[in-house]
Amino acid sequence: MPTYIRLVKAKDPRKVAADPAWGPEAAAKVFERHGGRIVDVWATLGPYDFVGVVEAPDDATMLRISAEVGSLLGIDAVTLPATKAREFLQGLRSA
Repeated sequence: MPTYIRLVKAKDPRKVAADPAWGPEAAAKVFERHGGRIVDVWATLGPYDFVGVVEAPDDATMLRISAEVGSLLGIDAVTLPATKAREFLQGLRSA
């Protein structure tokens, strides 16, 4: 299944701490409903509050998941398709 990196910024960071329904568990339900999954999530310092590694069946499904999670949790996210470096380099060498 394709892998994506999600760089997430909470629109209202106070909601993150105050709302027990907010967070990766709520997002995971959306991913699962669309056939994807959250591999892991880290809280980060800097311009993004969280970084996640996720999987989805395809780019179109990832777009739907991203829109739904963004609306549900009140986040802005940058989603980057990702390939393991080893696979990427092997592809370049065989091209």
